[in-house]
Amino acid sequence: MTDQEKQDYEKFLRAQLSSIELLLLFYNGLSTYGWKNFKPLIEKYALLEQVPKSQLLDRKHENEYEPEAFHDRI
Repeated sequence: MTDQEKQDYEKFLRAQLSSIELLLLFYNGLSTYGWKNFKPLIEKYALLEQVPKSQLLDRKHENEYEPEAFHDRI
């Protein structure tokens, strides 16, 4: 696949996630089990781009991720 095709596929997959699923991914990445292997993937693929930040348990939790986790790659 070309890089553009990969990015399109990433966007398609992210669009399939509901708000609740995004929140579950968010906190799974911060868990003991997700921190090492899953959190880097969340950040790499900007899986939290559409996470409903108003529904976080604490807005400070957002700081546990690199900013790239919330922004689509250009």
